[in-house]
Amino acid sequence: MIIKKNLILCREEVETALRVFYAYEAISNLMTEQRYVDLVNKNICFWKIHLSALQTKIFIALGRLYDDSGDAFSFNKFIKLCRDNILEFGRDGLAIRKLELTAIRPAWLDSYLAEAYYATPADIDKLALLAKPFNRKLKGVYREIRSKVVAHAVHTDSETITSLFQGTNFGEIEEVLTAFWSIYTQIWNLYENGRPPSFTIGKYSYKDEVVDSVKSVLLSTSGEI
Repeated sequence: MIIKKNLILCREEVETALRVFYAYEAISNLMTEQRYVDLVNKNICFWKIHLSALQTKIFIALGRLYDDSGDAFSFNKFIKLCRDNILEFGRDGLAIRKLELTAIRPAWLDSYLAEAYYATPADIDKLALLAKPFNRKLKGVYREIRSKVVAHAVHTDSETITSLFQGTNFGEIEEVLTAFWSIYTQIWNLYENGRPPSFTIGKYSYKDEVVDSVKSVLLSTSGEI
């Protein structure tokens, strides 16, 4: 099943980007508190390396999601796959997926299938529009940083690099990633549960888990726990 395989791949790509982003943001926010500044200073070399790795991964992950090269997976290609294989979202496909969970056909299945919502190409297109407001910026300065600073040493002078990074901010990175996550989760629910999409952008519900893990590691590596 093409959709199932690509739903898994999409989640891996988007969720990795979100978790890396929230880890970087968490450390940056903690650095506004003197207690955590002091803890970081106990292992300053490690945290410099860690922050640099997280920053690099953020731009690599964004680049992967927007990759329009031939065989590479990207979010746009995921959307196209959903449209091109819309029949997999139909009643027969949903019935097969529900029957995979049980040895016998459950009594509730027919009524469930009758009440389920089945995706149309228009639904997929409307969901894709949730990310449209961010596409131009993410294909601009963020692609420039990923391609010519992170992946290749094209821009090497500090003035140019600083200028490029000044054109970015945490807010818009979070907005595009949560848009991707919201699109993914609504397509997943269409596919797995026949649940109608809300066509809204929600929050990543595991953000606190990431933030708490950063705090825990910071405290443990500094000898406080």
